Amino acid sequence: MIKLSYCPTMQPYVEKIARNFDDIDFLPASSAAEVLYMLRVGSIDAALIGRVAHNRELDEKTKSYRLKGGNTLIYRQKAGIGFDQLKEVEVYTYLPEESIKDISSAFRKVIHFDTLDECLKDGLATPVLINWEDYRDEFELLIPMDMRGKTPYFRAPVLYYKNDKLLDQETLEKMKESLN
Repeated sequence: MIKLSYCPTMQPYVEKIARNFDDIDFLPASSAAEVLYMLRVGSIDAALIGRVAHNRELDEKTKSYRLKGGNTLIYRQKAGIGFDQLKEVEVYTYLPEESIKDISSAFRKVIHFDTLDECLKDGLATPVLINWEDYRDEFELLIPMDMRGKTPYFRAPVLYYKNDKLLDQETLEKMKESLN
C-alpha cells in the first residue's frame, strides 16, 4: 500500500486518481509544506501538492513528476489576493494569448512580452503570469483566493516521491492519465 498525502487544493485530483488505484492510502494534510515535511521524514511514500516545491523543501533523493501543467502568478513577495481583486491588477506575461484566453479576462490588463526575462525587467513589481514549467526557485507566488481557498486554476498537481519501486514510470503515467 502506497501512502500518499496531499494538500487541500489537490482534493479534486485525488478523487480522480483514487478511481483507478486501490493500493493507495490517501492522507489529507493542511498544507503543501506539511505534506513535503511528511515525505522528508519518511512518514509517507508520496506527496501531491499544487505547486513546484522550493529546493529547500526537498532532499537530494526526492524525485518529482508533474501530473498536469498549468500557469501561475509570480510576484516580488509571496502574497495572497482575492480572485475578484484580480480585476484591478495589471499583469505581464510571455504566454501566447491563445493559451491564456480562458483567464485573461480575470485581470484588468494583460501586457504581452516576447520572453519571461522581459517580463521580469521591473523586478516583479508587476505580477507575471507564467507557465509552471518556467518556475524558478527564487520566485514567489501571488496566490489568488476565493471563498474555498486557493483558486485551482493557478495550481498544478506535482507528485514528489523517493521510491522508484513503489512509484515506477508505469504507475506515474497511469496517475497522469487519470487526470485527463
